[in-house]
Amino acid sequence: LLAGGAGAGGGPRMAAAGGGKPCFVIDSFADPARPGSGNPAAVVYMGEAGSIDSVGEREEAWMRTVAREFNLSETAFLWDRRRGDGASSALWRGDEVGYDIRYYTKSGAEVDLCGHATLAAASVVLRVAAEDTSRPTKVKGAVFYAKKDVLKASSVPVEDGSSVSSLSSLSPPSLRIVMDFPWRSVREVDAQADREAVMDMIQSAFGFGGDASTNGDILFVGIDSVGEDLLIELSPDAFDRVGPAGSSVLNVPALNCWGGGYTRGVILCCRIAKGSKDDSEDFLSRFFGPKAGIDEDPVTGSAHCTLGPYFGAKIGRSRVVGRQASSRGGIVECTLRDGGGEGEGRPRRVGIAGTAVTTVSGILFI
Repeated sequence: LLAGGAGAGGGPRMAAAGGGKPCFVIDSFADPARPGSGNPAAVVYMGEAGSIDSVGEREEAWMRTVAREFNLSETAFLWDRRRGDGASSALWRGDEVGYDIRYYTKSGAEVDLCGHATLAAASVVLRVAAEDTSRPTKVKGAVFYAKKDVLKASSVPVEDGSSVSSLSSLSPPSLRIVMDFPWRSVREVDAQADREAVMDMIQSAFGFGGDASTNGDILFVGIDSVGEDLLIELSPDAFDRVGPAGSSVLNVPALNCWGGGYTRGVILCCRIAKGSKDDSEDFLSRFFGPKAGIDEDPVTGSAHCTLGPYFGAKIGRSRVVGRQASSRGGIVECTLRDGGGEGEGRPRRVGIAGTAVTTVSGILFI
């Protein structure tokens, strides 16, 4: 399924027998110590002959069908990025290789950005590129052209001691990936009517009793800079009291009640106290995305575009580590890159790192 030679346009080649499309299932942001952890995402390679420019209503309907068939929170579709001369290619630029990428949820909805599906896609193309013996230049990174962002990813060498988990004990289908993502700041929801509506919604959804804003359960209510996600910081005790996914105490549909305008999901989070058994981690989170057709997401890379800057500022560090406390669980490392120190006009970015474990590779015949 994975071919090591160069494709027609010069990029690494993914080949499928029988005319189907290569497909993969990857556990993203997995905890190497816990098999079956992380957030599974599907990746479908659309082939060298196709192009993002040729996608119309028929192709979009097909992608929705495929995403529903995989029935995972996200499915990523990849096309070789075409060069300026129109040739089909994975757009080699030095030691980077480029792809167009689009994301669909299991309900068939398209989303603009998905961290764990990007990590999954990066693990596929970088593993294929590593096996490509036809190029004089070793591939060190991949560039993904999403609808609204250009996302970069690279693999972390084993000898890099800065990662949370060593690669030395991982099996060959595993790869540690660092991605370059947009920085999303948080503004407090401070208008009284909006704040009261959000408080009522959170209490209805998660079963907090009394006045959660005055009894110390809810410490902060904010919304990210693009209006996608609400961020609710809880006390550690309140976070621990939130029921598991599927429990009767959770009322996820209630999260649709606020008309003030988040468009994707609700992040619950808390800071990990110093001296706890998880002293290598800084915060816990959970992500609920009813507006994206997801009750609870196992691990949400894109939410850490917001969580990383938020807790980095609170803790006073440029590197923070979060554990998403879903039933599967996963670890996300965030490195904050303040563009102000890198040259005038450069935007702030968030480096998001995690381990990707390939669990399935095959051929899609739909």
